[in-house]
Amino acid sequence: MPNPTYKKVQDGAALAIGLPTTLSEMGIADTDFQSIAKSTILTGGCCKKLTADEIEEILKECI
Repeated sequence: MPNPTYKKVQDGAALAIGLPTTLSEMGIADTDFQSIAKSTILTGGCCKKLTADEIEEILKECI
């Protein structure tokens, strides 16, 4: 679960210098998520190997 205090500070800093804080602010639509997730190279070496469906869910949280 993301730290809400860190997120608030991070978003405030990004906004202060004009950086986007969400994927939608970058022009990425949720209709792109499935193709992004399916084209992601899934590699080992992390705590959990993510599936394309899990990656798509993470992207949806960032919109």
